[in-house]
Amino acid sequence: PFPGLTRDDFQIFENGVEQQLKCFTSEDAAISLGIVFDASGSMLGKLDQSRTAVAALFRTAVPGDEFFAVEVRNEPALLCDLTDDTQRIEQALAAIQARNTTALRDAIYMAIQHLRHARNSRRALLILSDGGENNSRYTKGEIYSLVREADICIHSIALSRWIRLSLDDVSLLRRLSGESGGTFWQVAHADELPQAIWKVSAAIRHLYVLCFNSSNPRNDGLYRKIQVRLRPIRGMPRLHVSWRKGYMAPVW
Repeated sequence: PFPGLTRDDFQIFENGVEQQLKCFTSEDAAISLGIVFDASGSMLGKLDQSRTAVAALFRTAVPGDEFFAVEVRNEPALLCDLTDDTQRIEQALAAIQARNTTALRDAIYMAIQHLRHARNSRRALLILSDGGENNSRYTKGEIYSLVREADICIHSIALSRWIRLSLDDVSLLRRLSGESGGTFWQVAHADELPQAIWKVSAAIRHLYVLCFNSSNPRNDGLYRKIQVRLRPIRGMPRLHVSWRKGYMAPVW
């Protein structure tokens, strides 16, 4: 996180056309967060890491936050509904065991749909998985389209301990995080997980929110690409910016 930036430090473009910023905030508001928790057979030996990660994330919760958890197996299941009682989710996670096949895309679909019932305007997902997939009915294309339409931020941690993940295994997690303005981390050893969780928590909590009214008056339902740039700041280090890469225009 890099605090202290102002609206004058940012530029925002839609389909290559610069937009005028209407408002700018950097407050830490309450969030509704869904946890996609992979408990399939390929996660054998890694569930304790995932549980520890979730518990560490909960320690950064602020008043007004709410959470829910979706379990990944051969079919996704809502493990715990939206609640501000993080202990309920930890108890539910403690009771599961790794088994069965992996319907990761279906679980992501379920979690995105469930976030529609969230009370907070800031909404995000945390995916804890090895990235494996062998049992979903939803395709990658359908999940990418859903993420483009949903106003959520996706953070992913790929747990690769004891196995070598192929590029295809993690490509879904990497792309979903990048498209939605979230973060992606690949963890090979248990001692790397706390740092990854700290970075995810920081990304969730420390946001700059840029608001604009599109200069494009057409309500054509097409996807519009967004680009965010930082103007050069003398004396500052080189900064990396991540943002939601676009949105679907309305239709009426």
